[in-house]
Amino acid sequence: FDNTNATEEQIEASKIVKYAAVTQPPGRLIIKIAGEVNNVLSPTPADGLVCFIEYVEEFKWGGVDVGVVNFLPDRLYLVIQIERDALVLDAYGMSILNGNYPVNDAIQQYMKELPFDGQLALAHLTDKLQKVPGVKIPTILSAQSSWIDADLGGYGPPQPINIKTIPVSSYFEVKRFHDNSYVV
Repeated sequence: FDNTNATEEQIEASKIVKYAAVTQPPGRLIIKIAGEVNNVLSPTPADGLVCFIEYVEEFKWGGVDVGVVNFLPDRLYLVIQIERDALVLDAYGMSILNGNYPVNDAIQQYMKELPFDGQLALAHLTDKLQKVPGVKIPTILSAQSSWIDADLGGYGPPQPINIKTIPVSSYFEVKRFHDNSYVV
């Protein structure tokens, strides 16, 4: 593929795979990939996946078993209790000044800051939440994730995250924010 005379915008638009990570468990090579739709990570579309797999087959070393992971995001379920400043955040976590939900925004920002196939550390998420105006003490009461289970043909049951985890698909989608509570 020759993109010598293409602009930066044309090159970016032509990328089939926007994110990739490679791991090497014994006897295999695993390539995790994702695309992007409206600035949100998503699986690489089927036609792009076929091209990518063909490329891997053409250029891999002989005898190397290669697996490609192109899953929907791991689902992240959080239950957080926030001790709030009642002069800054209302009982639902909305900013009294701006009308937005800064805790939800901080969680989404943390997810964007995670490297592709990067580790989610609950302590780091707590650190991020402590910087939110109006948050006095954030406490993660529960953190769980679920991922695509090929044997089930869909997502498996949520599993607890005790300290840290790396998503199976390499990225997360926060499933809901309504389980968070705000106390004074």
